[in-house]
Amino acid sequence: MKIIMITLFAIQSDKVIRLVLVVAMHLVWIRPLQAQKVVSNITLTDVAVKRGVSFSDFQGKKAIVPVFFCNGCPYSTIYIDRLKNMADSYEDVQFLLINASPYLFNPEESIENMAKFTLDHQLNMPYLEDKQQIALKLLNALKCPEAFILVPDGSIYKVVYHGAIDDNPQVVNDVKEYYLKAALDQVLSDNVPAEAYVRPAGCVIKKK
Repeated sequence: MKIIMITLFAIQSDKVIRLVLVVAMHLVWIRPLQAQKVVSNITLTDVAVKRGVSFSDFQGKKAIVPVFFCNGCPYSTIYIDRLKNMADSYEDVQFLLINASPYLFNPEESIENMAKFTLDHQLNMPYLEDKQQIALKLLNALKCPEAFILVPDGSIYKVVYHGAIDDNPQVVNDVKEYYLKAALDQVLSDNVPAEAYVRPAGCVIKKK
């Protein structure tokens, strides 16, 4: 009802007010609905150990954080140490790296190079290949790195946050807003994140 009333009022208003109201409506209603979506369990292959890893493997965790990642994206590689540090800091959270980038024209994204990346960077989290883009479509990821927070609820998972890790990809010492950390801290305190979505900076993931 509120959306209908605002839309009708916007039609009768001048162009500037109409634009402001439409943008406000998008921010208030659309984005929270996207962030609160529910997804089902999936299984992807961990390239380091060549076995399937499922969301359901981590039912003992309070949250699962899949991060879409690309070997050849400078934004991703800049964040790898920050992600490793976060994975070490949160015992009740399972971090996952997911590579959904096709490698036909990007050999650095091949499964073999993913496995090499795991060893070279001594990853402390599974690195999962999603070359069929199952997770990509399930979560509607667009960029790498793009982080999601999934909260287990029985056999389903609530997406309570997705988007940027922080506000400064280039210089870690100049970060002022730790979006992912703030959202995780709120989840672990049994609260809903104040910000459900922050637009991520990174490389666009090519869809098949």
